[in-house]
Amino acid sequence: MPNLDVIAGYTLANTRNVSSPSTQGQAYDGETPQHLFKIWSTYRFTQGPLEGFTLGGGAYFQSSTYRTTSYVQGGYTVFSAKLGYQFNRYLSADLSFDNLFDKQYFARAPYTIYSEYGAPRSVMLTLRATY
Repeated sequence: MPNLDVIAGYTLANTRNVSSPSTQGQAYDGETPQHLFKIWSTYRFTQGPLEGFTLGGGAYFQSSTYRTTSYVQGGYTVFSAKLGYQFNRYLSADLSFDNLFDKQYFARAPYTIYSEYGAPRSVMLTLRATY
């Protein structure tokens, strides 16, 4: 479809301990998600009343992670969106929305002494000038 861009990626981290008798067959690193999927799409309007506008949206899906069996974070999904406008060939603006639904999650698997929350909902306006 003209004016439509789609980018997608999938990562499978299927690591297993093979030499340790006590952890043989278990995941090597519980902080690394086994499944990770990212998708982003944008559409540029080139004619009609929306000419000059760009709409975009995407998602980040991650499977569960853990540090120990006591500190587990379930899988989560974070959604983002973007609205842009091209004023002329030199000036454009983008309004980006990250973590649209304000999903609370840990960027690192939780633990008793160190946990890092993921970024909360945010909005950013970008003006871009080229010459």
